[in-house]
Amino acid sequence: MVERSAVTGSGTTQSETVESGPLQGEVIRVALIEDNRLVREALLSVLNQSPEIEAVAEAPDGHGLLLEDRPHVVLLNLEIENGDSLRVARDVLNEFPKARVVVMDLPLAHEEIEEFVSAGVSGFIMRNAPLDRVLNTIRSVSSGLKVLPDEITASLFSELAWEVVTGEGSTDHGGTQLTPREREVTDLIAEGLSNKAIGERLDISIHTVKSHLRNIMDRLDLSSRLQIAAYVHQRDADAADLRRRAEALVEEDPRAVPTELKGLSLDKVRRMLHELQVHQIELEMQNEELRRSRAELQASHERYFDLFDLAPVGYFSLTEDARILEANLTGGELLGVTRSDLLDRPFTRFIFPDDQDGYYHHRRAVANGGSPATCELRMVRADGTTFHALLESAPSRPVDDRATFRTVVSDISVPEQEPAAHPDLSPMED
Repeated sequence: MVERSAVTGSGTTQSETVESGPLQGEVIRVALIEDNRLVREALLSVLNQSPEIEAVAEAPDGHGLLLEDRPHVVLLNLEIENGDSLRVARDVLNEFPKARVVVMDLPLAHEEIEEFVSAGVSGFIMRNAPLDRVLNTIRSVSSGLKVLPDEITASLFSELAWEVVTGEGSTDHGGTQLTPREREVTDLIAEGLSNKAIGERLDISIHTVKSHLRNIMDRLDLSSRLQIAAYVHQRDADAADLRRRAEALVEEDPRAVPTELKGLSLDKVRRMLHELQVHQIELEMQNEELRRSRAELQASHERYFDLFDLAPVGYFSLTEDARILEANLTGGELLGVTRSDLLDRPFTRFIFPDDQDGYYHHRRAVANGGSPATCELRMVRADGTTFHALLESAPSRPVDDRATFRTVVSDISVPEQEPAAHPDLSPMED
C-alpha cells in the first residue's frame, strides 16, 4: 500500500492509507445511481465528455447491474426517491468493497456525514458544487483519497469547537448515550410529531430523521415510536422525582452540604441558592401548567365524545386506499359492526358491489381535487342488508406521512310506508 495525503475540500490535507485503484493512465469507471432521469442523463453526458472517465448509470433499484462492470467510483444521490440512500451505499459496499462511493447533493448535516463515513463512503459533493469540483472529487477518491468539501470541514470544526467550549457533548440518560440532536428527536416524538414535522422543526431531511430514529431505538433497545414517547415521559418524571427527593433531604438536614460545595465563597453559595429557588419555582409553574392542560384535555375529550361519537351521522377517517383509521359509534351502528372491529378494515367492504366504481371515482375526486365531494350510493351492513347513503368526503391532515380523508355517511333510505287503511267495501244493504 502507498501513503498519500487525504483531500478535505480544496486545500486541507492529512495522512491517509490508499488501497489499490485504477492504474496510472487507466480510465476511471464511474457508476451513477440517480433516480431522476433528466439529471441522470445530463450528468452522464457531462462525465463522458472527460477522456479519463467512462460513466454508466442506472436507477437505484438497478445498482446490481452497475457493479458487474466493477466500477472504481460510485456516485450516489443522497435524496433518491426511496429516501434510503444510506442503505444503498451499504449494499454497494457489501457487494463490492473496493468501490469508492461518493455521496452527491449533500446539505450541511453533521449527522448524515457521520453515518455515511461509518458506512465506508469515501467522499461527498455539495449540491451546488461546480463541475470541476465534481471531476476532482472523482479523481481523488479513485486514487484512494477521502474527500470532504470545505463547507463541511468548516461546519464540523465549528461544532467540535462549540462542544469543547460548552461541554455539550453526548448526554447521559440512565447510562445510555444520546447525542443532543437525538435527544431533540426523542422529545419531538414524545410531542406526537411525525417524521416530516420533526424534519421541518429541526431543518433536517426525513432521511436524517429516520436515521436518528433507528439509532435511538438501537441505543435505548426500543422498537416503536410509542415506546420512545413513554421513555421520554418516564425520564422526565424520574428527573423531577430525583429533584424533589434531593430538596427534601436538604430541608431535613440543611447542614448536609456535599463535599464538593465546601470552601465556596458566600457569594457563590448565594448565587447557587438563588438558582435552586428559581428552578423550584419553574418546576411548580410547570406542574401547575400540566394540571391545567390535563383539565383542558379532559374537557376537550368530553366535548369530543358528545360531538363525534353521539352524532346522528357516521364519521370515518380513511387512508388513501380506503382503510378505516377511525370511526364513531354511529358509524359502527350504521354498518352493523362494533367500532373496534372496523379499524384497519377496507371501507369498500361495505359498498354495494354495483356501486364500487362510483365510490372509486368519488375517492379519486377528493384525492386529486383536494376539495370536498359528495355522492349517493348503496351500502351493505354486516348482516347483508342494504341502505341508501349520502357520502360527504374531504381531505384531512396526513397521518404518519400518509394521505387521509374524512367521510360523513348519512342514511337517506326512504322508510317503507305502511299500507293505507281502506274503508269497509262490503255491499250496501238494500
